[in-house]
Formats: sequence, C-alpha cells, structure tokens
Amino acid sequence: MSNKVIKINKVLFREEEKIAGNRMILYRCESTINDIQKIFELKYEISTCKWFLFKM
Repeated sequence: MSNKVIKINKVLFREEEKIAGNRMILYRCESTINDIQKIFELKYEISTCKWFLFKM
C-alpha cells in the first residue's frame, strides 16, 4: 500500500467530541478520489495534534 495525498474539496460538518476523556474535533469532508466523489471523516486529537482517518 502506498501513501496518497487527497485534496479536501469541502468540509461538510465540524463537531467537537470527547472520547475516553480526550478532546477531538470531527470533520466530515468531501473529495474527488479517482474521479469519484467521496465523503469521509477525519478526527483531530487536540492533546497530541494527531490526525486520524476515521470513516471512508
């Protein structure tokens, strides 16, 4: 598997949540991947400054 950079076309939704005491920001995003419009979710963990691909 190789890494691929995906340009986010639009942020559809943003929400702050707490999971096991960790504050996170959930972003629902829209992008064109291989000529197909896709919706996916990214999570940003505030305390560690890490990004996670949550749902694809």
